[in-house]
Amino acid sequence: MGNDCWNNITLVSHDNSDELKQLDNEFQCESKEYKFKGDRGIKFSIITRNEPDFELLEHLYSKYSNCWIKNEWSEEGGLAGVWAGGCKGGKKEEIRQLVWEDLCMEAKYEYFNFNDGKEFIFDVQHAPVTDYGMDRDYTQAEEDFARLQSQSYGCRSPVL
Repeated sequence: MGNDCWNNITLVSHDNSDELKQLDNEFQCESKEYKFKGDRGIKFSIITRNEPDFELLEHLYSKYSNCWIKNEWSEEGGLAGVWAGGCKGGKKEEIRQLVWEDLCMEAKYEYFNFNDGKEFIFDVQHAPVTDYGMDRDYTQAEEDFARLQSQSYGCRSPVL
């Protein structure tokens, strides 16, 4: 049995809501849970096995060339990342991907569980967003990645 991988998908179509609906329909998954659904943008979460479905993302990037696709993901063993690509502001952008070692499930339990046994619930909808921005450089992300590489949380090492 593999690890669960939590994927937070953002889909944007700048001028074609029909294309956005078609793109949304490409993600057939029992675990699909919508966070936001509008005429020009959709956000939802899905669960995949072990890692994001990179082949599907790359296929959709090619098929829906006027849409923006972003996947912010993390898996039980501690790997996390961002995959993004598509059309923004009328310009086609190449796929960008960043992967780092984050907290594994055990570390999250250790750091976010109160002594009385009540689990700390992180409200994703009201949390501050950390977005390294696909339209700017990755200097801060690279610094964070280097810092994380030098730390150990008792999780397996990433395979990059």
